[in-house]
Amino acid sequence: MTDESVNEDHRMKTYVSLDIGGTVIKYGLISDSAEIIFKGSTKTEAEKGGPEILKKVIGIVEDLLTRTQDTVSGMIKKQRDIKIGEIGAFMVNGEAYIKELGNKCLISHNKKYAPIHFNESMRIDCIGKVIGKL
Repeated sequence: MTDESVNEDHRMKTYVSLDIGGTVIKYGLISDSAEIIFKGSTKTEAEKGGPEILKKVIGIVEDLLTRTQDTVSGMIKKQRDIKIGEIGAFMVNGEAYIKELGNKCLISHNKKYAPIHFNESMRIDCIGKVIGKL
């Protein structure tokens, strides 16, 4: 198992992020501003089958929950596409955000931040979907 603390000073909503691959499970804690707080990886050991992989993932999540002083607000599943109205993690011109996907914009649930309206010069990538709120 490989672990790396990235930022010790965080006091905001925190999300668990999982990328379960055929050979490696990557995981971490991400702030609501999409800052990586903690990340790690371990072998998937797919040959042991689905139930064993699920046990491993549950253990990873339990460990992640002990690594933050904040309440975990949800989980992010790595995926490239989400539907309008869903909340996702996005890269916009190299900056990371967790926002709701609107019609040609990203919507913040924090009233201090205006929506990010898309234009043709922007590079926007969906990197994951918030799949649950804890």
